[in-house]
Amino acid sequence: MKHTKPTGGTTHSASEEIETLEQRCDEFSKFAGEWLLLKGNQLLAHSRDFKDINAEIQKRHLKDCFLHYVPTSVERDFTLI
Repeated sequence: MKHTKPTGGTTHSASEEIETLEQRCDEFSKFAGEWLLLKGNQLLAHSRDFKDINAEIQKRHLKDCFLHYVPTSVERDFTLI
């Protein structure tokens, strides 16, 4: 499955970010309960507060980036149907 998102009339493939999440899963698990801001294979920022991530996006003038929330162990125990 190819992940894409619109970016001002173009399409950004998130495959590099998805691959980064898969490859660095153990490393990123230490950020449980936090939002990750990725661009390609680079972790640009992480924070429990989404406002901090949004501020970083604005500060860097990012148009195509990838956001991922790392669930806590309690959150991972739930399944939504």
